[in-house]
Amino acid sequence: MQKFTICVIGDDARQAYLAEYLEKEGMLVHTHADWNPAYLENCDLLIGPVGFYKNGELLPDVHKACEQYHVPILNYMSSREFLIANAQITAEGLLAYLILNTPFALNGANALILGFGRCGSAIANRLHVLGCRVDAYDLLPDRFEKPESYDLVINTIPAVVITEDILKPLRKDCVLFDIVTTPGGYDEEAVARLGLKLIRCAAIPGSTAPKAAGYAIGAQAIGYLN
Repeated sequence: MQKFTICVIGDDARQAYLAEYLEKEGMLVHTHADWNPAYLENCDLLIGPVGFYKNGELLPDVHKACEQYHVPILNYMSSREFLIANAQITAEGLLAYLILNTPFALNGANALILGFGRCGSAIANRLHVLGCRVDAYDLLPDRFEKPESYDLVINTIPAVVITEDILKPLRKDCVLFDIVTTPGGYDEEAVARLGLKLIRCAAIPGSTAPKAAGYAIGAQAIGYLN
């Protein structure tokens, strides 16, 4: 395979493992924690963090730099294969957060999952295997049948949709988890007023399985270059 020069931007462990993967494949890799358009000079491919995108669109300054230097960017978040792998890694990593931040066993616990896309369904499957009773909703209903029965609530919806009206009927010892990036899915002021416990666990792959996450991105890059 031809040797390409790849620019990797980012400052978490995923990027380090991504670089490792690409170098094993014979690529020349330049890694940078910060972003500077000049990094694209004499580069064949740019791989940036999820933060390079907003609402699914590449940030204007990054887009302009790619056009200026005639360098493509790997949009791995548009790959179905990558999204499935990332959802599985996220679901596995979330278990660590659940176990460490709840006083009860997952076996026999009642869980509510909000959002039933790739991540939501992967989380539901793992909790079910562990003996959790799981309710999952892709769209929020007007009301939940027995909100007082839930021991934990997991949000995967990337918008602030979980309002005070939804939170009020929950028990005070119900633990809330949010896997999406800021601002998350919960009305945080309402969470505070109601005295509920909220655990933020965004970017799970980078904290619990950076090697798997980095290698998954690397596989997408090699597939693109082939």
